[in-house]
Amino acid sequence: MILNSFSSLALSAVRQRAKRSLSTAALERHNAFDATQLNPNGAFKSAPPEPDVKNMTPKSKINLVTSINQTLESILDNNPNAILFGQDIGFGGVFRCTNNLQSKFGKDRVFNTPLNENGIVGMAIGYASTESLAIAEVQCADYIFPAFDQIKNEASMFRYRSGNQWNCGSMIVRMPYGAVGHGGHYHSQVS
Repeated sequence: MILNSFSSLALSAVRQRAKRSLSTAALERHNAFDATQLNPNGAFKSAPPEPDVKNMTPKSKINLVTSINQTLESILDNNPNAILFGQDIGFGGVFRCTNNLQSKFGKDRVFNTPLNENGIVGMAIGYASTESLAIAEVQCADYIFPAFDQIKNEASMFRYRSGNQWNCGSMIVRMPYGAVGHGGHYHSQVS
């Protein structure tokens, strides 16, 4: 997109919508953006500076499950309109990534769904279209195939089909893979 093709009012509206959905860290990076760093075609003249990861020290070492749990908790803490749902989410999920989230945020924001991947992703699209954050979890990536229609034909084309009036951009679909090596042909294809 070329910035000059937008009216200042339209560009302001797009920026406001983007600011509402960005995380705090991304918002800080967004605020530091300088349009003078762009070439006339909209590309950066030079890449933004990278964080100094060599000198960063972790606060503590945690495993992947704990990291995912803390990330989901942070999202739910910082976004009162965010919901988390999927198969077995209420009791912590099969891999325990959602442990204690239902007790902290309540059954209205963290809840189980039926075994219906197409419905889970469809519900995420519908909720995200209300400018709220939907975090949908499909229990294993092996199960995503029934939801491909929703992802490809609904989520990816929602904005286009509505003439840019609506979008479902505030949507996360989590689908763990590679963690089960003994679950039979529907649980281990991606392991």
